[in-house]
This record gives sequence, C-alpha cells and structure tokens, in this order.
Amino acid sequence: MSYDRKPAYGPKKTPPKQAAPEPAKEPSAEELERERQHEALVARGRAYGEANPRLTDLENYPREAFAGPGRRLLAFMIDCVAVMPTMLIIAWMLGALPGQETGIFGLDPRYTKLASKIAQFLLYDFYFVGMLHVWGRTWGVMLARYSIVRRDLGKPTKGMARGRYWATVLSIMPLGLGLLWVLGHKHKRGWHDLMAGTYAVKRSHLIGDLAAAAETPQGETAEQFKERHNAERGIIVLNLLLFAPGMILVGIGVYIANKLGLMKPGSEEIPASLQALEE
Repeated sequence: MSYDRKPAYGPKKTPPKQAAPEPAKEPSAEELERERQHEALVARGRAYGEANPRLTDLENYPREAFAGPGRRLLAFMIDCVAVMPTMLIIAWMLGALPGQETGIFGLDPRYTKLASKIAQFLLYDFYFVGMLHVWGRTWGVMLARYSIVRRDLGKPTKGMARGRYWATVLSIMPLGLGLLWVLGHKHKRGWHDLMAGTYAVKRSHLIGDLAAAAETPQGETAEQFKERHNAERGIIVLNLLLFAPGMILVGIGVYIANKLGLMKPGSEEIPASLQALEE
C-alpha cells in the first residue's frame, strides 16, 4: 500500500543567509601618523637604552631626580580638590552628610553611611589606581610635575598601582612615619613606594623615549597599540567626567597660577646629572 510521507514538523525551512562580514575599517591618517610617531619613539628609546643601560635603571639615578615631600604634598592637595566635590555630592545624594535624615534615593538611614563608604571606595580606587596604571600620574601628580613609575621607567601595573594605594594607608597609620621616610631615603621613597616597587620621578628627569620603550610590550602590533591607547584615553576622559566639579576648581587654580607666573615651562634638555650616566 502506497502513501505519502509528510514531514513531522511541517515543511523544511531554508536557513537564512548570513550577512557578509563588514570590511575592516581603514585607519585614518591621524591614527596612522600617531602609530608611526609612537613606533619611532619606542625605537629611539630602545636604541638609546641599549647604548646607555645605566639610564634604564632608576637605582642609578641621583637623589635630585626624585620628587620630595613638597611636590608630593602639592599633588595630594590638588587631588583632594579634584576628588572631594564628587564625594560630597554622592554623600548628599545618599543622605550620608551630617544632619541629613534621608537622601534623594530614600535609602534606609541604617544603610546610607555604608552605601556612601562603598561608593567612595570605588571612586578613590578608580581615581588613584586607574590613573596611575594608565597614565603614571593623577591630575595632582601631573601638575606637581612628576610621575609614578617602575624601576625600569615604565608605568605601574594595575597590581602595583592598587598595592601603592593601600600601602599609602599603612604608611599613614604610624603617625605618618611611612610618608616621612622620603626625607631620609636616597631615592626619596616612602614605605608605599618601597612596598609597591614604585618611584616618584620628576618630569624633568624622566626621559620620554626611555619611558615609552619601557611601557610598550615587546612585539606589540599597531592594532594592539591602538586598542591600548583608546582604552587609556577612555579611562582618562571618564575620570574627567566623574570628577568634573573638582576639575573645574583645579582648572581655575591653574589659570590663576599661570596669570601670576607661578607655572613655568619645563626644560626638554637632559639634566647634567643624567648626562653623567651616559656611556
């Protein structure tokens, strides 16, 4: 007996055609030029470092190359101005300011202070750890004209930056003894620098070619450099947006200092103390 066989689940459906992959976007002339300049900078730095190996190790640098307590205090004060307005706004929104009964979110008063502390911890971590890792300095450190770097002049890793942040707290606890350690150390390093493996080097004594070579991974491609550069720029821009109220105050202070002639451009020449290390 013959019979027609029918599909158990209806007619067979034709699979949809997959869209053709979009062609890779061609880099702009500006991006190509930036990549070319970076490659040239790294090449110069590595050649210069190979010819002058003593300059690639900060342990060889003279004491004058490192930031002292005055610069560090200035950077701390600027960072406080940059960060505190945002912290106060968040505390107000959560209802954690003294005398506040409730914030705009209507949180239970039993949890407002805890929520405020958590928010402050995350923002402090993003500001100090994020900026040191991607830029080697905070806004205060930048305006005080020094950088936080590794022994080989590269920017701190994320672990080093976070370790330095928490080590700073430990340095403050014994009556600030860990911070005062910079006064006697040959490289002006505090306990937090010693524990994290970082150095605070004046911008005038930080050779840009060597620093660029130290922070660029061996074999990094142009595409990897572009991704790294965009990620770093994104963190810096987000930092500006999050701390915009404080940054406005910092900007006003910088403008006034410029008008008063308090901020002078630095020299691009290699200091004589570092020239003595050249071979």
